Amino acid sequence: MMKQIKKLCGIFSKRTLLTSLAAAVVLTACAVGGIYAKYVYDRDRFGLVGTPSFYFQSDLLMAGGARYTLNSGTKSVTFTLTNSADDLRFSDEDISYTVTSDGGSLSVTEGTLTKKIKSEDTVTLSGLEDGKTYTVKAIGKAGFEETLTATFTVQSDAHAVYMHTDTSNPTFVVLTVWTKDLSGTVTVTIPEGLIPDNTDPSMEKFTTETRQFQFRLEKYSSVSYRFFVGRWDKTTQFGVTLKNDGTETHTAVVESVLR
Repeated sequence: MMKQIKKLCGIFSKRTLLTSLAAAVVLTACAVGGIYAKYVYDRDRFGLVGTPSFYFQSDLLMAGGARYTLNSGTKSVTFTLTNSADDLRFSDEDISYTVTSDGGSLSVTEGTLTKKIKSEDTVTLSGLEDGKTYTVKAIGKAGFEETLTATFTVQSDAHAVYMHTDTSNPTFVVLTVWTKDLSGTVTVTIPEGLIPDNTDPSMEKFTTETRQFQFRLEKYSSVSYRFFVGRWDKTTQFGVTLKNDGTETHTAVVESVLR
């Protein structure tokens, strides 16, 4: 009888020990897990995991600099500054910015773009004069810093050729060239990454070496050409010149930037 009691006590003791060990393991795992979770949370809370989103962009000013030629008689040009890459991506912090110009008059010289929403400010450079060039610089800061610039040149020649680039379709762009009281030979230089539409007879003389083609343009007429989009850097523009019947060469005015 005593042997059976001792045997039962031994079994009970082993089960109690195993249960205690299992409970200790669970408690230890919970403790370690809690410490690890707090560690990850603290790292994230103090900015050690990930980097705050920062976007400072413009429709006309660019980080690498942009150049525009404006029609003679243009008195102002308007551009936007924003803290978003699109409708879903915004800067995580308020962006304070300054805008400067080496001429003309700016409607806004400093401001703040509000964090975590799509925030956009409109700036107008006015007081432009024919034959002059203006450089605009915008600097945005929010821990990070970005500088955007653009140069605007106002034509002094009232007789000019005009161009507009339609980029509304993501697969191709359409270049339109027109003139008023000039006629002559137009030379178009195509940026790298744009592919001419080979079904257009005007492209038969296009060569990849010069990336140019020519056509005749009469007074008060226009023409449009389509180019498919490859690896095109949108900061590069078409080069368009017109050599009129009097042998003078005119550079096309970028009509698309006028407001």
